[in-house]
Amino acid sequence: MGGKIEQVSGLGVVGLQPIIEPNTSFTYTSGCPLTTNLGKMSGHYSFTNVQSGENFLVKIPPFELIANNLLN
Repeated sequence: MGGKIEQVSGLGVVGLQPIIEPNTSFTYTSGCPLTTNLGKMSGHYSFTNVQSGENFLVKIPPFELIANNLLN
């Protein structure tokens, strides 16, 4: 692969900072430009418990990125 590492950080997910109430969920669709046919992503999301003010991280395990033209 290209060996390129890119770090992305910022507030919100696709421009939103949702408040996720207990027993609910938040769904979104995202994408990224690939300069190679294969890639990998991982990271974390930062959250704040609005009741306690506690900050915590939720890790995103590594997952593969595959260009559409390689899929059957």
